Amino acid sequence: MMETETITFDSDGDLLLLLSCAVEEPEVELSNDSAPVDLEKESQDGEETPPTPIRTKEVRMLVSSKHLIHVSVVFKAMLRNQNFKEGVELARGKAEVPLPDDDPTALRILLYLIHHNYRKVPREVDLKTMTNIAILADKYQMTEVLYTHSEIWLKELKKTVPTSLTDDLLPWLAISCVFSLPPEFKHLTRIATMESSGFLEEQLDQELPIPNTVFAVIDTERQRGLSEMFAVIQQSIDKYQAGPVNCQTKSFRHTDDVKKLNYACDGSVLGTLLKNAADKGLWPSVSPPYEGLTLRMVMKKAQSLNITALCDHAQLKNEKEYEPGSNHGVKATITATVKKIKAGLGLNIRNFKSV
Repeated sequence: MMETETITFDSDGDLLLLLSCAVEEPEVELSNDSAPVDLEKESQDGEETPPTPIRTKEVRMLVSSKHLIHVSVVFKAMLRNQNFKEGVELARGKAEVPLPDDDPTALRILLYLIHHNYRKVPREVDLKTMTNIAILADKYQMTEVLYTHSEIWLKELKKTVPTSLTDDLLPWLAISCVFSLPPEFKHLTRIATMESSGFLEEQLDQELPIPNTVFAVIDTERQRGLSEMFAVIQQSIDKYQAGPVNCQTKSFRHTDDVKKLNYACDGSVLGTLLKNAADKGLWPSVSPPYEGLTLRMVMKKAQSLNITALCDHAQLKNEKEYEPGSNHGVKATITATVKKIKAGLGLNIRNFKSV
């Protein structure tokens, strides 16, 4: 028989919410003189020992339907509509509503708030619980009732907002969507654009309240940035492969054949650019959707290109004519492109009407 826990939020409640959760098994402490496990007996004939089944318990929450109807249009539609089984049962006096997908811990906190039992509402919650609260707030459209407490919870929790693409980023993105946090949303989408390699939504291990349009725009911005990075490299190559000679240095020492050295300088820039770009996988250009490539990785490789001009090593009569190491501005052009792309990253939450 399944273990049952009943939580009463209203002793005169007319609605019973039915959930389930896993039962945490106590850890078994072994003494130092405990007999060692015989792995051969544990797994004969190479068969793996079957995993211990997870025990679950039913959690029954007795609540007031009036309180839920007041704060949630979803529960209002369900419980006041005779077209729903729950609405028909409630009209007769009492009803039961199975909620197998809801997290009991998060729902318990919400129900304490809804029933004004504030003493039992925690002052702090961890990221997992906050994420599950966001899921339920979005699912039942009851963000307004959480306005004050969400600010209290997030005040401390914001200190843990990720600074790179970790497992915490998508839960935080969901929280920023549900509770409308513009700075965090912009910060998180900027990271996602820089560090994702495509198909970010496929990394979800649970359904989160993040609009599909957010994922779509993140990948659009990622692909646009990558396109600009490959374009600036290709444009530099094209500039030195065709057209007039780019090097215009005139004050070379020990030679009067300036045009020949200008041509050789262009060849040095082009050769080192092609060689380095090919070695780093930046040339030939890759086509969209750039699967497996991150914007941060491509930017880093592009900025680390070792481009050398003949002028970088030449002795000049007029040292002010050319700055050694500047490779005729090729790296500066790449750096300027990187800065421009970075400056435009991060999405505005107000552009997503469903958020």
